[in-house]
Amino acid sequence: MELTDLQSTWREIDRRLTALETDADPRPPFRPRGLIVEPVLELVASGLAVLFAGGFLADNWANVVAAPAGALPALTLYAFAVPTIWLSVRRLTIAKGIDPAASVVDATKRLAELERLVVRATAVALAAGTALWIVFPMLLAQWLAGYRAVFWFSPAYVAANVAFGVVLGMAGLLVAKRLAPESRFIQGLRAVLAGSAIARARRELEAIETFEED
Repeated sequence: MELTDLQSTWREIDRRLTALETDADPRPPFRPRGLIVEPVLELVASGLAVLFAGGFLADNWANVVAAPAGALPALTLYAFAVPTIWLSVRRLTIAKGIDPAASVVDATKRLAELERLVVRATAVALAAGTALWIVFPMLLAQWLAGYRAVFWFSPAYVAANVAFGVVLGMAGLLVAKRLAPESRFIQGLRAVLAGSAIARARRELEAIETFEED
């Protein structure tokens, strides 16, 4: 063993002894803040979307009764936001149960469960968003110019955009299914869908697990 290796080993032993003497936790830190902040922001945004859609329909109830088709954009937003609220609550429930101080193995399992939930939900949201993106400019037009502004968009134009989005989403799913789960592209896609907070939490849990093995 070289002198530099001995010095590195001694410094590591000294660091651990110092931490024990000061009653500090010598393990690498675990910061679950990102796992909590993201679903809270989603919960707030989804709640505001529900309030906006519900308030818009209530304010234009006479128009809704006279021309129900004009309510479809707001109803679509409402239908999109309500499951997102449930998802955000579910994410918070899982994230709060991730406690490496109690068990790193259990924390890793819970993080994997959270990652699967987020990846699937994000993929569904992207697919739905691709098909239903036209809803948002329709809602914006109604908000700026009134309820009947939605009829500026012809049924053929709306149907064509929805159909194109559905085809695009199905093509993406077919490509993903044809690729091996362990391929670099799929792994990178999963990381993007899961988000940076989950990736950071995984690295921190791996560091804690490595520390405990040492």
